Amino acid sequence: MMKKIVFNIWLMVAACSVAVICSSCGKKEERGELKRIWYNGSYNRDFKDLNDVHLAEAERIGIKPASNREEAERVKKEMEEIETNEYYEVEKLTHSIPYLIPSAAQLLEDIGHNFQDSLRNLNASIYKVKVTSVTRTVDDVKNLKKRNTNSSQNSAHRYGTTF
Repeated sequence: MMKKIVFNIWLMVAACSVAVICSSCGKKEERGELKRIWYNGSYNRDFKDLNDVHLAEAERIGIKPASNREEAERVKKEMEEIETNEYYEVEKLTHSIPYLIPSAAQLLEDIGHNFQDSLRNLNASIYKVKVTSVTRTVDDVKNLKKRNTNSSQNSAHRYGTTF
């Protein structure tokens, strides 16, 4: 189900030997020279699943969209709450609620874990994925549209599948 995931990152890291505390075991670990990492790909080439493809999958596997926050309280029972952890940080959300369907919550965890694993393998500093939007109600989408002209009325965020 999951296609190739490309992380669009630009990490500027000092080129020096570093001792870090391992986030999973708490032990001090020596690291060699840190490297600069950047993505130098093509968005159109690497991300072929445009909004219509993504939306169709969200409709197929996701929840029935909630109209407002009160209705969202009822559909939260079908989802998992996501919270800042060792792999990702959930920012203060203004136009979404921190809930995803279980398979999307697991995917977010996997992406965060794999991202950090890739950074370790490249001997780079360890960062967390930053989550800035999650599940949105129909009202959330309308309110966001007033502030963000790039937002879509037909947002896949309404189905609890998108972050």
